Amino acid sequence: MIGQAARLAGHGHPVEFNLSASSLSEPGIANSIAHAFRQAGADPKLVICEITETSLLNNEQLGLTFANRLTALGYGLALDDFGTGYGGLTYLTLLPATHIKIDRSFVMNLPRSPPNQHLVQAIVSLGKGFEKKTVAEGVEDQETLKLLKAMGVDYAQGYYLGRPAPSGEVFVDCLASPPPEPTKATGSTTADAARPTAASTAR
Repeated sequence: MIGQAARLAGHGHPVEFNLSASSLSEPGIANSIAHAFRQAGADPKLVICEITETSLLNNEQLGLTFANRLTALGYGLALDDFGTGYGGLTYLTLLPATHIKIDRSFVMNLPRSPPNQHLVQAIVSLGKGFEKKTVAEGVEDQETLKLLKAMGVDYAQGYYLGRPAPSGEVFVDCLASPPPEPTKATGSTTADAARPTAASTAR
């Protein structure tokens, strides 16, 4: 998975990938990840690693060490499924996360759920207060997307913006050829559209 993500990033595509609890416990995992992307000529600014609260609960110290090392090397870090675990607020203060991913359970019925609207707005406020970008998962209609944009969410993912597809089908040319020279990120995608990452197309 890391090798494929590295090749895509080497071609200038923003990518996100999930890291499991077992992977977090591997010695030198942050350096191994950085080496793979460096070998592919990828710009670290194009890469975001996602970790969940659950994976951190298994070994908090290892998770914090990994997170600090990876972000020190210039890579992004997203706290995935935010709001569904027990330690979200604690990890928000401890982790050098660059992004907060709002769990789909709070998003999918957003226009018809005032409680979820309050929760999402509170997460957005937390994100702004901690200077972290917010990503809403599970966007399935235009009404939800408009509401998220009005709330100030930075990015969005979901079936309304793009159906999942194997990355090998979406990025055939990239995966079949060597990466070009490293390229700089040319911009970012707001809640008007899906964040164009390998993660959003491979799910």
